[in-house]
Amino acid sequence: MTKYIFKALSCAFIFASLAACSSDIAGNNDANELNTEATSLKNGFIFNVELADYNSTPTTRNGVNVVPAVQTTKVRLSNGLVAKLTLTPDSSAQSAAAATRYVPDDTYTMEAFGGSSHKFKGSISGRIVNNQFIPDNGKEDIILPHGQYHFLLYNNKVVKQDSIHKIAIENADGALFAFATPDLKITPNRQKLIFHLKRKGVRVKMKLSGAAAYSGATAKLRNANNVGLPDSIKHILTGDKWSTASRKPYSKDLTFGNVSRDAKTNKYVSYATEYAYFLYTTNAQDLMIVFTGGTYNGQSMIGAALPFNNLVFDVNGSYILNVELE
Repeated sequence: MTKYIFKALSCAFIFASLAACSSDIAGNNDANELNTEATSLKNGFIFNVELADYNSTPTTRNGVNVVPAVQTTKVRLSNGLVAKLTLTPDSSAQSAAAATRYVPDDTYTMEAFGGSSHKFKGSISGRIVNNQFIPDNGKEDIILPHGQYHFLLYNNKVVKQDSIHKIAIENADGALFAFATPDLKITPNRQKLIFHLKRKGVRVKMKLSGAAAYSGATAKLRNANNVGLPDSIKHILTGDKWSTASRKPYSKDLTFGNVSRDAKTNKYVSYATEYAYFLYTTNAQDLMIVFTGGTYNGQSMIGAALPFNNLVFDVNGSYILNVELE
């Protein structure tokens, strides 16, 4: 009897040793090898990240820009002056190619949702290193059966409240968000997923110009109606859409820099000293500028109000809005 027990124990020891060796060999396989029936996002994926900078991804429909490159309209100011408004893309916003654009160092969160059910499947936190999302060295992971899913990647300027992702107007420039819908398939290699991070805001720099000399121009950018401007927006997973979550009155003081004369147009020109930032769902017609100081051609500009009718902003757009006094 003792003889049989000894043989059984010997066999068990040998089996355990073989299992340990097998585990050790598997652990030392190439990092690209993945042989599981379900996918571990932490170990089974390479997450590449690209930053879509301002004006880098114009919205198109059938190959035609939805928002025209240059928009022009004429309005009469409340003091009788006539102004031509020209909205053009800000050429200074263009940067390097997408693959080499610098992605801001920040804390990022990746989340997975069912492709049809939209049910939350899990999240992983990490950072962007050399344009790749690198999960933190923690226990966070998402194990998913093969199928279709929605993935989100966003930085800590995006706030999640009651399962809803929101961006406040003060983070219109800093919040970055990406949406992807890959199919997870059985494969022996690590799969690659590209996230295209975008801002969900718009920025505008005011430009003041005229044929006659002007000086001391200051103004206030504000909402043109009693409803106010979008103060926060929320993400809708179905269709990857955004909608206004809240509104409130908006007001921003503008100071224009030194006046110079443009050699090409022979007009007097000055720019606001900083950009104004708005959220994705802001309509230009909800904005107006009210001059609080300055003179033009000997006439006071104080109190002159200028609405932004017939101008359209595109998401992730950076613009120069030229107010040309006539």
